[in-house]
Amino acid sequence: MNNVLLYFALKHDGDFEKIYNDIKAKVPVDENEFIKLKRGLKTKYVTIVR
Repeated sequence: MNNVLLYFALKHDGDFEKIYNDIKAKVPVDENEFIKLKRGLKTKYVTIVR
């Protein structure tokens, strides 16, 4: 689940509504895009689910 949250957070630059809507709509994770987005990370991250 953390990778799903990270993928959408990176894809939507942290915009909660877009992240939420994609998860709600069960948008599939593009693994190749996720790998590219994750490679661009220069810092550690925390995902928060409530």
